[in-house]
Amino acid sequence: MLSQQDSNREYISGEYKVPEGAVSLRPIRFMPDNEIQYYTGVTWDRNPRGVCQMYYNRCRIFGGVAAERADEVGLCDVLNEEGDVIDTIPLNAKGLRYLIKQFKCRIEN
Repeated sequence: MLSQQDSNREYISGEYKVPEGAVSLRPIRFMPDNEIQYYTGVTWDRNPRGVCQMYYNRCRIFGGVAAERADEVGLCDVLNEEGDVIDTIPLNAKGLRYLIKQFKCRIEN
């Protein structure tokens, strides 16, 4: 079994490829008391997998992907057309802020 740090290594190294069927990204923030705060997701009609990959690449290049479990403040869900989570990307505070700002996210109720 891979440790969390080993599993994050793929995301940090740039080897990660967004899965086939990806059409949407949705940021998630870990809150105190083990609560999770979901933000509105963003879906793209034209080349959705490519756009998802682009935002992951930007996050990674600018240091927004969490290198270790201790750095994680949230995740970015990768969703398919049915709204199912097909992968998650670990985010540090910088990455989470970047995606929320870029996507103009609102907190989901």
